[in-house]
Amino acid sequence: MKKEHVDIGELIDKETERRLAIMESPDYEWPPKAGKGDVIAIIIIMLICLMLILGCVLEVIV
Repeated sequence: MKKEHVDIGELIDKETERRLAIMESPDYEWPPKAGKGDVIAIIIIMLICLMLILGCVLEVIV
């Protein structure tokens, strides 16, 4: 099976253009902005991840 040469830069450029065209259309609905609850959830998730990483570094979690 022969692999085709794929230019990742070209794929990224095409996909970026496609998505920008979608976002520039007049009927595009922007998602709601993140609220206070979203920010709190993100901070809690980050703290949990940091605690897990620290636990692995200190070999508490194997």
